[in-house]
Amino acid sequence: ALPYARFPTTRGCPTGCSFCQVATVAGKKIRMRSAANVIKELEFLKDKYGIKSFMFEDDNAFFHKGRSKELLHMLIERKLNLKWKATGVFLPTTDEEIFELMAKSGCEMINMAVESGTERVLKEVIGKPVDLNIVPEKIALAQKHGLYVAINFIIGLPGETWDELRQTLHYAETCGADYVKVFLAIPLAGTRMYDIA
Repeated sequence: ALPYARFPTTRGCPTGCSFCQVATVAGKKIRMRSAANVIKELEFLKDKYGIKSFMFEDDNAFFHKGRSKELLHMLIERKLNLKWKATGVFLPTTDEEIFELMAKSGCEMINMAVESGTERVLKEVIGKPVDLNIVPEKIALAQKHGLYVAINFIIGLPGETWDELRQTLHYAETCGADYVKVFLAIPLAGTRMYDIA
């Protein structure tokens, strides 16, 4: 719904995926604005600019469960009646309670990054802590609460075979997501993938 706002509430990422510049640009330590601070900004944006929706632009808006629950509870309690989306939801720290709170607080869509459909590429090439066996379950839990789920994948990573690439595309087609985004690997300066390439 328009007008809307896009804003980050955290900076940094400790995960250190091989293709990602976030650790170089924003640091490995995640720094989070308090839930109260985020709510205060949303109230300001609603009162002054009349926003009807917003988007979390964070790389990891929901990295820490405690902070996530506090923020979502505050969104519900303040009754801002704003619809929202999140571009970066860290899959390992989500559960049904988080998805339920997201839905109750106005969330319509979440975007999660899985990156590859093969365990070897995830562990040996990317270094991402994602268990492919639980991804479909997490997607289904989010959808159970009415959330639209988008998932990111990357193909063409260094050392990835054609069979692994095809396995990733098959996984993307069958994981149950509402929408899938497939990106070509690009060795960005300051990343481990750049050094490998």
